[in-house]
Amino acid sequence: MKDSGNTVLDRLALFAEKLDFSALPGELVQKACDCFFDFAGCYFGALKYLDDPAFPAKLAAINPSPDVTVWGLGIQCGVAEAALLTGCLGYELEYDDGVSLAGHWGSASIPAAYFSNVMHNGNGKTLICAIVAAYETGTRISRFFSPRLLNRSVHFPCVMGAFAAVTAYGKAAGLDAGVIAGALSLAGLFPQGTYSTGISGAGGKSLYSGWPNYLGINAVRFSLLNLRGDSGVLEDPCGFAAALGLPPPGAADCNAMLDGLGRRFSIMETYFKPYPCNRWFHAPVAALLALREQYGFSPGSVREITVYGPSFLAMYNTHEGFDAKTACQYSLPYTLGAALIAGKLTLEEYGVSMRSRKDLGELVSRIQVRPGADKAPSPYSVEVEAVLQNGQKCTACRTQPWSPESPPSRDELIEKFRYLTASVLPDSAVEKWISCYKSGFYNDDVYKTLTDLLKERV
Repeated sequence: MKDSGNTVLDRLALFAEKLDFSALPGELVQKACDCFFDFAGCYFGALKYLDDPAFPAKLAAINPSPDVTVWGLGIQCGVAEAALLTGCLGYELEYDDGVSLAGHWGSASIPAAYFSNVMHNGNGKTLICAIVAAYETGTRISRFFSPRLLNRSVHFPCVMGAFAAVTAYGKAAGLDAGVIAGALSLAGLFPQGTYSTGISGAGGKSLYSGWPNYLGINAVRFSLLNLRGDSGVLEDPCGFAAALGLPPPGAADCNAMLDGLGRRFSIMETYFKPYPCNRWFHAPVAALLALREQYGFSPGSVREITVYGPSFLAMYNTHEGFDAKTACQYSLPYTLGAALIAGKLTLEEYGVSMRSRKDLGELVSRIQVRPGADKAPSPYSVEVEAVLQNGQKCTACRTQPWSPESPPSRDELIEKFRYLTASVLPDSAVEKWISCYKSGFYNDDVYKTLTDLLKERV
């Protein structure tokens, strides 16, 4: 057991403890505000699409202790349950942010950060620091494991989410590095995430971001009681890696996890979603919509569509089982077919009316994925080829839209927020949210307005 005070978890916990708002670059602070704003839109948007409107109250009733108030619902419950519920709903629409080959830190940790901030009388600056620290810790740990977990069809955002949530909750609570490291050592307890749950459309899929918040908060509680694992659990041959069936990180790997810590910030690698589906579908959707606009073809004029891209796209090459919305959001042929018919891709394209269309089912049968092909120019880009009934071939290559290298503008994020919150929030509340976002959640007056907004019933 390695527990010398200089393990990866020790170093990351110390980074989180010492992180100070005054040292954060302006663009970093703005990115954290972007993440919070985008997540809030995803959360409120999900309230409109609940299969069971009573679900939030039922979940909150598991622990009715009046620790905090659930966003927009006026329900009080335990802090861990509130964060679980908020994370579930923020992830429900498949519209939340992420960091490639790392995790969905917005839905997996922003609830823990916010509710801890409320519980411990924090302000906007402490909230921003908690978010930045969470994205940093989550990304640096996850990047070592996640590519290999993805190759084994393990849903790594679920497995890795609690590392970010621990840091979010602990930082906002003002805890010292020892407590945070102790909680991080427990963040790997019960962290299994099977892709079958998401791909099948099972209702428990939203837990994949709710559970990390719940686990992270309770790991901090256990650490405060001195119930901790060893802080060398990442490096130890019998530690976290072994539980995942992987070799542990060596010295070079550990150095890579910590390289640039405090100088290069992982939150700047965050991507946002212009489409409500698996992020790997965004490049092919953008390519197909570009072809549709360029050549003006209709779905009926297409003989076949082929996507050439990364090998892991094979798990999403499904052509049936579209009764559940989530199953469609994890099917690349369905997603491309719906986008081609509608000429766009919004939440409505995953609704019952689209899923029940006979012409969509027939179109989906003509869409194939060729994973691992060398036509794709880079690991994260795709080539889409549409062959028309007259034999004409139309091709387009695309990389991920709204990527870290080409992020959305603030106006684009505002437009997405308006779309998601339409008919959920009153117009006056939407405008207050946008004003808060433009002014910066870190400002004391703005943060007070924000907390008031989140207590209002929608």
